[in-house]
Amino acid sequence: MNRAPRFFSTAIFLVLFGLVSGQASQQETFKSLKGQLLVATGQVGDPRFSKSVIFLVEHSEAGAMGLIVNKVLAKTTLKDLFERIGMDAPDRDDEFDIHFGGPVEISRVFMLHSIDRMGPHSEEVATGIAFAPVSELLEEIGNSRGPEHHLLLVGYAGWGPQQLEGEIDRGDWLTFEAEIPLVFAEKPEETWIHLMEGKVFRL
Repeated sequence: MNRAPRFFSTAIFLVLFGLVSGQASQQETFKSLKGQLLVATGQVGDPRFSKSVIFLVEHSEAGAMGLIVNKVLAKTTLKDLFERIGMDAPDRDDEFDIHFGGPVEISRVFMLHSIDRMGPHSEEVATGIAFAPVSELLEEIGNSRGPEHHLLLVGYAGWGPQQLEGEIDRGDWLTFEAEIPLVFAEKPEETWIHLMEGKVFRL
């Protein structure tokens, strides 16, 4: 008569232990890719991300945010850029690239830059590479006091919970360590092919 309760108690314990250990395993296996590069493979179906190289500025169990670093949206000059956004324009006609950071909220402006000059909201995300949520270093750049390397980007790429992990498992993305020469490449249009061919290049 005492065997049935003991059997059910054991069964309940095993079920609960399995649930708890399963949840713990999921927590332990999550690995943030923040500060790394995503490189699109031929599996990516969305043409907006074709041959994209994305720097991940955030990645947690809640989702991910990244900036495409190899697609120039427009070319302008510092003087023209400052005039367009209503800032005092420097007397310089240096060429300035505006990058397509991603299809989400393309009215928002972000900056990636080297850490030799940090803004009030700059965060070093990878070794030597910082993210600023606003273009607060533009004035310094216009006055030749800005960081040595910088990208001005509009829009971003975003993923919901487990969405990026699913795309990686499906083979949509490869991951690479982020390095200054890759993020701030002189010829960003060549970055994707360099990474896919395993080439090493320096600024």
